[in-house]
Amino acid sequence: MNPFTRLAAGLALAAGVAASASAADLKVGLVTALSGPTSSIGIPYSKGMQAALAYQPEIAGRKVQLIVLDDASDPSTAGRNARKLVEEDKVDILIGSAGVPSSMAIAAVARESKTPMIALTPIGLAGPEGAWVVAIPQPTELMVNAVIEQMKKAGDKTVAYIGFSDAWGDLVYNALIKGTEGTDIKVVTNERYARPDTSVSGQVLKIIAAHPDAVMSGGSGTPGALPYLELAKRGYKGSPLRQPRPHQPRFRARCRRFSARQAAAEGLAGRAGLD
Repeated sequence: MNPFTRLAAGLALAAGVAASASAADLKVGLVTALSGPTSSIGIPYSKGMQAALAYQPEIAGRKVQLIVLDDASDPSTAGRNARKLVEEDKVDILIGSAGVPSSMAIAAVARESKTPMIALTPIGLAGPEGAWVVAIPQPTELMVNAVIEQMKKAGDKTVAYIGFSDAWGDLVYNALIKGTEGTDIKVVTNERYARPDTSVSGQVLKIIAAHPDAVMSGGSGTPGALPYLELAKRGYKGSPLRQPRPHQPRFRARCRRFSARQAAAEGLAGRAGLD
């Protein structure tokens, strides 16, 4: 099922659940990052939802009312916003967010309140924890395994990992470890950094000291450019950098500000995904 079909299915589910209660407007609560380090992903989500509302203002004969709240790239704020949307605004469905940690916080509120949720990140909740959640992106394992196949074709035998020190970083690293089991590829580092960080010099020096054939990043958005810029600055000469993420315009723009390092953005290999 493609992402647009899953999104439509989620909205249809919400419409069906709400229709049994009343014939009022269909209230959609979107929690996304309009500020903070994840905003390079969250702002396009908000604009996309506004465009979708303009394109189709009604679902099953019910007017769609969209309420957008900024989580400031903070999971605690995302959770509070979700609770406000459910308890005060009485939304019929939750959508969010731009990062895995914030999406997981929203999912906890969705589960507790039994409110349908469309997750914009691959949070990978199974069983009762994910009973009220429809995730749009493909699973993290699927994205990472595609990158591992690229490494196999390139003949890479060692790979260094650097990613966010949060749930998204954990998801990518765990998928990398699982995906390389039984292969000739060895994971030689597990370096982390926070999304608001402005430097990863220390982490990159450790990666270079390990002499990996390839580097995989568990980052995203504008902060995801940091490892690539630093590796290029330090003269990394391994295989094209690996990242199971889409290459957002702001990601490439940040790399291209530094003409000497432009190859850091152009040389990476990746698979589409949302964190």
